[in-house]
Amino acid sequence: MNFPLNTQSSLDLLKVSVDERISAAVLTVESLPLRSAVAHAVAGGKRLRSLLAMLACAAAGGRELDAQDAGVAIELLHGASLIHDDIMDGSELRRGAVTLHVKHGFPAAILAGDTLIALAFNVLHRSPLRKNPRILAEFSTAFLRLCEGQSEDIAFPASLSVDPEAHREMVRKKTAELLAASLAMGAAAATEDENLVRVLRDYGIHLGLAYQAKDDLLDATGREDIAGKSLQLDRRNGRRTYLTMAYPQVETLAAVSSIVEEHTAAALLHLEALPPSESRECLRGIASMLTRRET
Repeated sequence: MNFPLNTQSSLDLLKVSVDERISAAVLTVESLPLRSAVAHAVAGGKRLRSLLAMLACAAAGGRELDAQDAGVAIELLHGASLIHDDIMDGSELRRGAVTLHVKHGFPAAILAGDTLIALAFNVLHRSPLRKNPRILAEFSTAFLRLCEGQSEDIAFPASLSVDPEAHREMVRKKTAELLAASLAMGAAAATEDENLVRVLRDYGIHLGLAYQAKDDLLDATGREDIAGKSLQLDRRNGRRTYLTMAYPQVETLAAVSSIVEEHTAAALLHLEALPPSESRECLRGIASMLTRRET
């Protein structure tokens, strides 16, 4: 992520701790075939949402590990959404490996996705965070918005006009809300200051909108061997993207890049309302890194 060495080392340690907690959660699945499918689904990944939750907790005055369970739950939910996305999109590659439904079949993949959702709720249920109603509300609402966004995405007609605002709302629900919930849950684990929670949540919304616009760019211009996932599926499936219609004036890759930069700048602006800290600078670095990413 191009952070100073000591900061990068700290982030690596946080990621390792999340990986360990995810592995422990997977081991609670008693059915060996199902456990194997679930383990395949959660292998690899940046653990971005977990890191955002823990950094938000620290930026709001807590300790990173205070929000670890929130981050793990979000990561498990995200993993479930990827399984179901890949099934609906007909993807054959994810994180550099064959997708779960290709390797294990559709029934096993659907069950694995459902199991990850169950594990996510179980992690929160067993955590001290279960006593925090804001955290549970953020998680369940983000889950609902994710489902709504995916439904709206597949319902958009391929050939008819779609309202640009409706498209932006779909992106907010499908992508941005989960990132925002990660940050809000992390902040709520540290503080009852609604202003701090709101600032970090708003940062997450703009980060998510920038993230999706960048994804659309990479889908159109990237290479599968670098991205580690199937590309140009939106075009083949007739899906609307930032490249095709989110803003009527967008007709070029450069214009979509400007959308990425616009939302990244807005995300960074929200961070200015936070007190100075290493965690705040890490969040700043993550926003900049996502703008430049190639996968």
